[in-house]
Amino acid sequence: MEKSGYSLGNNLHYMARLIRRQDKGMFVLLALGALTGVALSLAGAYLPKLTLQGILEGWDGPRLIGGIGALALVMGACGYAQAHAGVAYQLRSDMARIAHIADIQKVALECEYSVLENPGRRTMLNEAMEVCANGSPSGGFYGFVDAVRAALAAALNMLAFGILLILGLSPVVVLVTFACAALSAFLNGRVARYEHDHREQWTPIDKKLHYVQDSVTQTRFGKDVRLYQCQDWLAARMDELVIARLVQYKRVLLRYLGADGMGMLGRLLRDGVTMGYLISMALSGALAAPDLLLYLSSASQLSDSVGALFDAVNRLNRCHLKLCAMRAFMDLPDVQPDGRGEAPPRSALPPWIEFKDVSFRYEEGGEDILKNISFTLRSGEKLALVGGNGAGKTTLVKLMCGFYKPTQGQVLLNGTPIERFNREKLFALYSTVFQDMTILPLTVGENVSMHIREESDMGKVAGCLERAGLAGRFESLDTLLVKASHPEAQDLSGGEAQKLLLARALYKDAPILILDEPTAALDPLAESRMYEQYSQFTRGKTSLFISHRLSSTRFCDRILYMEHGEILESGSHDQLMAAGGGYAHLFEVQSQYYKEEGQSHEQAV
Repeated sequence: MEKSGYSLGNNLHYMARLIRRQDKGMFVLLALGALTGVALSLAGAYLPKLTLQGILEGWDGPRLIGGIGALALVMGACGYAQAHAGVAYQLRSDMARIAHIADIQKVALECEYSVLENPGRRTMLNEAMEVCANGSPSGGFYGFVDAVRAALAAALNMLAFGILLILGLSPVVVLVTFACAALSAFLNGRVARYEHDHREQWTPIDKKLHYVQDSVTQTRFGKDVRLYQCQDWLAARMDELVIARLVQYKRVLLRYLGADGMGMLGRLLRDGVTMGYLISMALSGALAAPDLLLYLSSASQLSDSVGALFDAVNRLNRCHLKLCAMRAFMDLPDVQPDGRGEAPPRSALPPWIEFKDVSFRYEEGGEDILKNISFTLRSGEKLALVGGNGAGKTTLVKLMCGFYKPTQGQVLLNGTPIERFNREKLFALYSTVFQDMTILPLTVGENVSMHIREESDMGKVAGCLERAGLAGRFESLDTLLVKASHPEAQDLSGGEAQKLLLARALYKDAPILILDEPTAALDPLAESRMYEQYSQFTRGKTSLFISHRLSSTRFCDRILYMEHGEILESGSHDQLMAAGGGYAHLFEVQSQYYKEEGQSHEQAV
C-alpha cells in the first residue's frame, strides 16, 4: 500500500503556516477556548464540594450563597468566553477552508493540461477538493482544524485533573485511565490507517456510482434514458454498485465496531478501578464526603478528557491522512505554474511550427498514439489535417499547443523547442476552436472576449459575432448564457455554440489559428459560408484546419493525411488525388455518398 510522504507533525506545521498566513487571530481564539474550558471544568468540579462542605460545616447563609455565587459567576464568564471563542474559531476556520478551496481551484486552473486528462492525477485533484469541500468536523480541512482545538482543550483538561488526582489521591487512578484510553485510541488509529490505505479498492466503485447518478439526474441523459427505456438497466447497475460499495464499507465498519468494543471494555475497567478505589477510601474514613464528591467529579472529568483527547487524536489522524491527499496534489512537480521560460520571439511574419520525429503516448508503457511525426507548418500556410476517427489529429493539436510534451522528438516554434517558452506567452499565440464546446455562464460579450465587460471591446465583439454568422442572434451583448446557471439565461444550439467559439477565436486574433472540426455542428449553408470566409479568417496567420470532410480541405495550401498515428501522405488536393492513396480513396467514398444523395433528390423531384 502507498505510504504518505507527510508526517502528522509535518501537516500540523503546514496548517499552522497556512492559518498564520490567513488569520493569526485563530491562535488566540484557540488558546482562549482551551483555557476557559479548563477553568469552567475545574469550577464545575469544585461547586458540589463547596456546597456540601458548607452545609456539613454549618456555614451561614451569606457565606454559603456568596461562595456558590462566586463560583457560578466564574463559570458563567468562562462559559460565555468559551462559547464565543468556539463560534469565532469555527467561523474563521470555515473562512480558511474556503480560502484554501480557492487555492486548489487556482492550481487546477493553472496546472499542466495533462494533469486534468490523467485519470490518476484527476483522482488526486478530486480528493484534494473533497478535503476542503467537506465542512464537517469529522473529516477534511475543517475536521483537522477542529480536531486540533478539541485535542488542545482535552489535553489541558487532562493535565489539570490529572495533577489534582495525583496530588490528592494516587497516580494509579491516572495511569489506569490513561492506559485504557490509549488502547482504544491505538485500535481506532489502526482502523483509520486501514481505511486510508485501502481506499483505492472502492474509489473506482465511487466513480461509477457518481456516473450512474449523473445519468439518472442530469437532463442531458434524460431523453435517451426514456426513449431507449434504460431505466431498469440503470437501476440494476446502481444496485450492483451500491452492493459492491457496501461490501467495502462493511469491512471498514466491522473493524471500527471491533475497536469500539475493545474500547468499551477498557472504559468499564477504568471506571471500575477508579470508583472502587474512591469508595474504599471513603468507607475507610480516609476521604471526607466533600472530597469524595470532588474526586468523583475529577475522576469523571479525567476519564472524559483522556477519552476526548484520544478521540481527537484519532480524528486528527484520519484528517491528517486526507490532508496528505490534498498536499500530494498541491506538491506535484508539474502542477504549480512557475512563470519561468523565455518569451517567444517577435516577428512581423506569422510563426512557423515544426514537428521533428515526434512520438507520443498518454501512459508510460502504453501504445504510441503518434508515431514518428515529422512535418513543418510554414509561416502563413493554411494546412489541413485529415483522417478517420482515432488517427491522432486532436492529440497532435494538443502537442502543438504545448498541452503535452512529446514522448520522443521535439515540437519547435520558429526553430525553438516550445517547452522553453513561458507557458502563458506561448498560449497567447494560439486562437483555437476545439471539438468540445465550452460555453461559460457569462454574458455573450464576455464569452467572446473571455474578459469581464469593462476589459472587453464590445465593438470588436459585435464584429466577430457578425463574421461568425451570429449577427442579430442576441438582443444584447449582455445576454446571459447557460440557463442552468440563471433562469433568464439562454442556451445555444450546437451550431450556435460552434459559431460563438469561432467568434471567440476571431476576437483573440492570435497569429496561429487552429480549427478542430469547426463545422461539425453547422448546417450545410452555414458550413459553406464558413469555407468561403476561411481565407479571410486566416489572412496574415498560420493556420491548421482539421476535418473529417475532405471536401472542406480544397481551399488549404497543403493537406496531411493521417492513419493510426502516422502521416501517410502530404500534398495539395490535386497531388493526393493523383497519387491514388488513402486520401483519394476516402475522398471518392465521401464524394460517392454526396453523388448518390443528389441523384436520389433528382429522382424524387
